[in-house]
Amino acid sequence: MILLAESWPGEGSEGGGQIRARRPGAEVTLSDVDTEPAELRRLLHPMDADSAVRAARLLTRVAGTADADAALAVLVDGPNRVSRFDRWFRRAWEATGLAGGDALSLALSACHRDGRVREKAVRDIAAAPRPELVPFLVLRTEDWVPQVREAARVALVLALDRSPGLAEAALGVVVRMARGRRDAAFVRRQVAAVLGVDALDRLLGSPDLLVAAFALERATPSTERLLALARTSPHVRVRAVAAERLAREAVWTNRIAVLRELAAVPRPEVGSVALVGLTRLGATAEVAEHVADRSALVRALARATGVDALTRYRAEASRGAVDGLAEIGSADDADVLLALLDHPRVELRVRALRALRTLRVQADERVVPLLRDPSPKVVREAATAVRHPSAELVAGLLADERPEVRQAGYRLSRGMGGAAWLRAVLSVAGDPHEPLARLAEHDALRLASVVRGEGVLARRSEFTPEERGELRAGLERVAGRLPERAVPGLRMLLD
Repeated sequence: MILLAESWPGEGSEGGGQIRARRPGAEVTLSDVDTEPAELRRLLHPMDADSAVRAARLLTRVAGTADADAALAVLVDGPNRVSRFDRWFRRAWEATGLAGGDALSLALSACHRDGRVREKAVRDIAAAPRPELVPFLVLRTEDWVPQVREAARVALVLALDRSPGLAEAALGVVVRMARGRRDAAFVRRQVAAVLGVDALDRLLGSPDLLVAAFALERATPSTERLLALARTSPHVRVRAVAAERLAREAVWTNRIAVLRELAAVPRPEVGSVALVGLTRLGATAEVAEHVADRSALVRALARATGVDALTRYRAEASRGAVDGLAEIGSADDADVLLALLDHPRVELRVRALRALRTLRVQADERVVPLLRDPSPKVVREAATAVRHPSAELVAGLLADERPEVRQAGYRLSRGMGGAAWLRAVLSVAGDPHEPLARLAEHDALRLASVVRGEGVLARRSEFTPEERGELRAGLERVAGRLPERAVPGLRMLLD
């Protein structure tokens, strides 16, 4: 039985300790951990030196108890977690014994800093390999101690020979080992050798990108399966590889219908390779139809066919057309974009504002009203498109009841600098919208940081005597809402 006789540094009611104080002789279980397994998950992800110490002590105390299997399930819930734990656990290890031969004790022993302990754990795991322990066995196949490494490799080969299904349990760790200092060539070969067609097909749909990519490298899926992956895989890399494979095969075999199906997939990494394939097969007219696609890459491929893209962009009210106009249009297209500022679709108003800014069109009289648009997205974009804001405009925006409008006013004030910026800092100090209040605090410290030498004299020159008087009075009114460190520097700045 594992007993907890003392707590560890950093534990307490305010420090978020992980194990409650127990009387001597009491058994420690996961139920003694605040929020139970959730707290262990928090310690394991993301993991650092402090959380590794806490997790290591908790797991060594839970090992051998009724909750050991539940703790192990948390530990192996994700290959990244296993790999990180193996690295950090040795650094966090203390002279604490492990009880019994339960699965959690074996997993912890396999990560021990002492090579003899790791070697014994490998042999014990090999005697009765379980799926949740195979990742630890895989890690030891690249151990720096030859005796541990060779024992683990022999054990893995025998385990996979007896139970090929264990390869799927190990694959997440295998593919991550190959990304680190270890090339993991041995274990990759062993795992790949026992993965059959059905297993690879299952792994193609894995939520783990690296696992799905590993399977796709080795599988020979049908045309229908590749098309399904290109359409529905949650991973960009898998979609791109599947589309590239399918497009290459379609070009070689002159199957233009397959390329058309790929081109209809609303994913740029898929559609772009399909258009390249269609171009190689001479179907340039079909490629040109995608000139107003949502993807910049697809639009560029379509324009390369020589289509009259500008005419299409000027006539069509779509996201792709507006973005395309920003790419190849000029200030002469301002009327087309200004007309879209009244469009009922939020997306088009946002894109039109972005295009005006890209083409450096001066249209403040049309853009300023959008600073109070019903859509926060439009408000944010309008704040980047206004080129010459006035102090009166900024003051009105900062006094608005909507936080996104106040943020727009604050952003404009930062671009104006000088008195307008500091006035805005004082205006939104302690703002109920927390992100805006934090930004004001940051800027107050930034403005107050140059208080010695020539820097403060240069900064003071930005203010007229009248502005310094006004701002000093404003500073005294809101000093309690600003960071204490900022107030003396701001006072010196305004003296």
